[in-house]
Amino acid sequence: MAIRILIEGADQVGKSTLATALSKRLNLPVKHLGKPGELGYSLAFFTEYFSSSGIYDRAHLGGIVYGEFLGFHKNLLRPFIREALERWMIYNDFIMLVVTADPELLSSRIQQNDREEMCNMADILLANHFYSDLARQTEFNKTHQFKHIHCTNEFPYPDVESALEVLRNTFPSFELQEEDRESSGDQQESVDSVCDKFSSD
Repeated sequence: MAIRILIEGADQVGKSTLATALSKRLNLPVKHLGKPGELGYSLAFFTEYFSSSGIYDRAHLGGIVYGEFLGFHKNLLRPFIREALERWMIYNDFIMLVVTADPELLSSRIQQNDREEMCNMADILLANHFYSDLARQTEFNKTHQFKHIHCTNEFPYPDVESALEVLRNTFPSFELQEEDRESSGDQQESVDSVCDKFSSD
């Protein structure tokens, strides 16, 4: 059984904090989405990237936000391709957590942070807005495998327990030992076979 948790969000919203906390609780590796090659992010890129269990710190929505919307790189995930990818993910029990934050909280956090980010404050705030929109549009939004976690001044960091609740709903036996997970294998159906099933519905 493969357990793949996708954590999406702009810089400084707390997604890496959430990924680290979940990694410790679930004994799963954290995987970071690297910069795309010359061809940009594509369907083939992501299906290979998601080939094993793990907690993925940023995924395909990041390719859309920073590629298509903000223009930092090429994005090949056109709407119909994204829909096919997300249906494949849902069919194979992926979990998606989208983390956003109030603009005032995010601005304050950016100003206090001395870590160098890829984007300036204006771009990060814009990315945060785009992620909020995509959280409403994603195919995952129709399933129990999804959670939009919004941070406020009252609750400034993502709630780990609410993320674990999504995991319990998707995998009732998720507390398996790591060796049990490895021995059971990471079996999954191909994108094409799942898309064929949906298109015949």
